[in-house]
Amino acid sequence: MLKPIEQLKDRLKTIESWIKLNRHRIKKFRPKVSFRIEKGDYLVKTAESPAELESCLRLRYQVFMSELLKKSSDEGVDVDKMDLRCDHIMIIHKESNEVVGTYRVASSIHTDVFYSQGEFDLSELLSRPGNKLELGRACIGKDHRNGQVMQLLWRGVSAYFKATSAQYLFGCTSVKTMDPSITAQMCAYFKEKAWVADNYTILPTKKFKFKELSPLLDSEIEVTKEAKALVPPLFVSYIRAGAKACIPPAIDKDFRCVDFLTILNLEELSPAHARKFIGDA
Repeated sequence: MLKPIEQLKDRLKTIESWIKLNRHRIKKFRPKVSFRIEKGDYLVKTAESPAELESCLRLRYQVFMSELLKKSSDEGVDVDKMDLRCDHIMIIHKESNEVVGTYRVASSIHTDVFYSQGEFDLSELLSRPGNKLELGRACIGKDHRNGQVMQLLWRGVSAYFKATSAQYLFGCTSVKTMDPSITAQMCAYFKEKAWVADNYTILPTKKFKFKELSPLLDSEIEVTKEAKALVPPLFVSYIRAGAKACIPPAIDKDFRCVDFLTILNLEELSPAHARKFIGDA
């Protein structure tokens, strides 16, 4: 049984969440694109109501705030000004009716404002012809982090880019480090593996420039196992699909990480991913 002080804290957190949702006008949310895919124990779809969007925002809070940033409560919502502009892919565990995965998608058909613009100058990418989809806020609940759910996120993204005839996917891939030496090693590792987007010149904005990193990028540096181990599995799945990362990354001091802008020209989508996901979408 909760003690009175704990009950009060929970009540305050509920009020705080309500204020955040109202400030960002979440009740006005309407989907831009709708689809529905059932696969085994899961349902993949876009959020179709403010209540479904709120479920995605609560999962994001649990993963990004409670789990990664060690916030004391898991009752909050992770919401910002982009959420109303976007669609939200959600994975629902059918037996529990619980949202276990989500992905935020912003299409250049529906908006000319993107989250990544805060960290990077995107003018070169956005000037290219074709619909662009920004992917972000990807997360999976702790008990469902497996290959099947990761693939279902890709199926949802595939359904979305097929529905909108998209040409590019892009977004920030976060790596949990703020160490300039480790970051420089990761940049060297990406170059070694030919994972760098050499045909783009996309640089961090002044506010997000990682100043301590710059002198290390041109020096010879040994890539350690520690640096390789920090490469996120989701980033590896992007690379396998045909994506590339822009160097240098931005530094996000609020989330204590570095962000690599990652771009996939869908004309360069790997044949395996094209067969597996576009054919099924």
